[in-house]
Amino acid sequence: MNENISNEEEQIEEVEEQVEEFTEESQEDEVVEESGQDDELERLRKENKTLKIQKAKQKGKLAETELKAPISGDLSTDDLFTLMEAKIPKLDIPLVAKYAKMEGISLSSALESDMVQSMLKEKSNERKVASATNTGSGRRSVTEVTGDDVLANIRKGNSIAEGDIDKMIEARMNRRRK
Repeated sequence: MNENISNEEEQIEEVEEQVEEFTEESQEDEVVEESGQDDELERLRKENKTLKIQKAKQKGKLAETELKAPISGDLSTDDLFTLMEAKIPKLDIPLVAKYAKMEGISLSSALESDMVQSMLKEKSNERKVASATNTGSGRRSVTEVTGDDVLANIRKGNSIAEGDIDKMIEARMNRRRK
């Protein structure tokens, strides 16, 4: 990206030199074909303008990437100690640091603000919900109904499924044998 900017800067300088040379030549010549040279001068000016716009856009993109970079090395030991004392999760440190930097206040002041506290609570709740939610693709175990379970259900007055009738008969026969 830096190579693109340096190449564009070189192109801008070349165009600016061409514009200067062209204007000097046109001033030296007393007899000037106005339409031909004016068109050339206008074309060079437009090219210069577009190159400057491209350069500004490239610089803007660089500034955006710098803003998106994670906040890491700019925390002092006091700030880190404050974050550790407050038991701020590692994932939330950039959030707190960004807020403090944006507001121009210290990290300890940022931690006391209602805005940061509400954001931290919300993030904490999201993590709790995510950890409690079964996101695995494992199958849930299915408990098989035994003959004794079927007999217990009949004694309670619950109805049984058609497939469980065989289990009930088998369980009654096993009880009589014992």
